[in-house]
Amino acid sequence: MRIIFICRANVARSKIAEALFNKYCKNKGKAFSAGIKVSEGLKKMKLGEIDEAKNVIKCMEEEGINLRNKKPKQIFPEQLDNFDKSIIMAEPETIPDFLLNNKQIIWEVKDPKGKDIKEHRRIKEEIKRKIKGLMKEI
Repeated sequence: MRIIFICRANVARSKIAEALFNKYCKNKGKAFSAGIKVSEGLKKMKLGEIDEAKNVIKCMEEEGINLRNKKPKQIFPEQLDNFDKSIIMAEPETIPDFLLNNKQIIWEVKDPKGKDIKEHRRIKEEIKRKIKGLMKEI
């Protein structure tokens, strides 16, 4: 099974979900991640170079996962056929029609942008619970 996790900028929620799925669900498939609205500047940077990613990196290192060299990626309509499931963690008003008309699941997970490490850890744990639930489905 190939799954893509999608959030706004592919800096926090979807990167966390991709890494956790690939750590805990190796035998169930492979996860990827992308963003709905990734700026040109972000596409050229590694997470370790992005200020807003410092808490993401820290809380994932606590899981034994290094995201420092990962880069944000943009999702495009033509890519969706490559995946069995699309899981979106973005605010409804930011989700483009091509994602809403696809075989997708929406997880309501708040954006941790601008929040402290404690909130990032809470969101990581929420995503981990959702992934464990997803494992039972697939």
